[in-house]
Amino acid sequence: MIMRPEITLFILFTIIMLAIGVPYFYGCKSPADCEPGECCVIGMNRYSFPRCEKFGQKNDFCLPSNTPQNKTLYYPNGAVDFSNIYMLFCPCDTGFICYQAHCESA
Repeated sequence: MIMRPEITLFILFTIIMLAIGVPYFYGCKSPADCEPGECCVIGMNRYSFPRCEKFGQKNDFCLPSNTPQNKTLYYPNGAVDFSNIYMLFCPCDTGFICYQAHCESA
């Protein structure tokens, strides 16, 4: 059986990336990777990957002093630099404030 060239190239590329230690990554590395009205958020689990989430709306959960952070996170196959990412939740959208862990009208 002969493999198609695309499959052969994909397998070769994957082997090379694993060999040089470049981490496979999906998600966002900064807010620039997200759509308008979204921020880059990371969870608290080990090896969590940041993801784009919408800014908080009325009654959404929030953290009162959640400020964006720059981080270098280490994964089994390498390190990845992140900029301006939030922990757990995006801040509240314009017109809302974070009060008692929920977004409320300002």
